[in-house]
Amino acid sequence: MLLLATFVVAVVPAAGDVDAPVVAEHELKAEYVWRFTLFVDWPLKVMVSGSESLFAIGVVGASPVQDLLKARTDGRSIRGRPVVVREIANLDEIEGCHMLFIANSSPYELDEILARTAGKPILTISESNGYAERGVLINLFIADDRVRFEINQAAVRRSGLVFRSKLYKVARLIGGEE
Repeated sequence: MLLLATFVVAVVPAAGDVDAPVVAEHELKAEYVWRFTLFVDWPLKVMVSGSESLFAIGVVGASPVQDLLKARTDGRSIRGRPVVVREIANLDEIEGCHMLFIANSSPYELDEILARTAGKPILTISESNGYAERGVLINLFIADDRVRFEINQAAVRRSGLVFRSKLYKVARLIGGEE
């Protein structure tokens, strides 16, 4: 909790703090995407299986977040696997991803993407209003001039991923019923 809270306080200037460094929205989003990996557990079978020993983060649609994620993850690993960030040019490429960032500019309908990720341990993250309500696990949004996030609890349960309680404590929760 302290790690996530420290991150939020460190990168988001307080209202009226004119001397605080301004961090670009997309930089914050890339940082959040990276930090989410610290608070999400993938099923063991997913992390030990497959011919690729990479941790794949897919990006659907053009977004500055993709390049920022590449820079942020260069030479780093998640759960002992080297990270690769790649553009998803065809929805068939989603299958090999552990995480999927859905940009505002996605050329695909959300329903098409969710059909490919439904019930699979793929951490979907979006930046479009209403996407969490429609089934994306985490949605980034702006409130009070700050990047915030919401979690669709029902979608998380269906995914097979385990979110640590610390993540839930700092998010806006939706989709609790099921």
